[in-house]
Parts: sequence; C-alpha cells; structure tokens
Amino acid sequence: MILSPNVFGTVSTSNLTSGVSVLQDGMEATVNSTFDMNGSSTMLSTLHGGAPVSGAYNARVSSSTSFVRDGDAWLISNETWDFATFNLAT
Repeated sequence: MILSPNVFGTVSTSNLTSGVSVLQDGMEATVNSTFDMNGSSTMLSTLHGGAPVSGAYNARVSSSTSFVRDGDAWLISNETWDFATFNLAT
C-alpha cells in the first residue's frame, strides 16, 4: 500500500539516528535512519477498521532512501520504510 502524507496526520519525530553511504564515485548515496514517530490521525483509525475519529499512534521506524545524481540534482531512486512497531489507539 502507498500511503499519502495525509494518512499520518499530525506527527512528530524523535530519537533520529542516520548514516550515509556514498557509492559510484559520488554519483549514488544511501541514507539509513531509525526514528520514533508519534502523532494523531483520523485516517489511520478508519483504515484500522475503526470509526472516523482521531486516533493517537506511535511507531519505531527504520528507513532506507537511495539517491542518484542527475546533473545538479539528487533524485530518490528507492525508499523503504520498515515499521518495527506500530501502535494505534482508537
């Protein structure tokens, strides 16, 4: 499933750690991160089978985003988010 930014509603992040790997003579890069998310979303409570009410959530996320150089720009070539935990209170 592809999630739009609206799904997460109001969100804050904390405990961010990141590492960057550069490959192919500086033409490719990968950023690996872990972070905590806390927020409130009406859409998530509906997707979870609940009534359309605001539901609080928290999650622990590991993400990996790969970039390729295109002239003076960096483009995302791949992005993966792994939700190690995801708790929704409706």
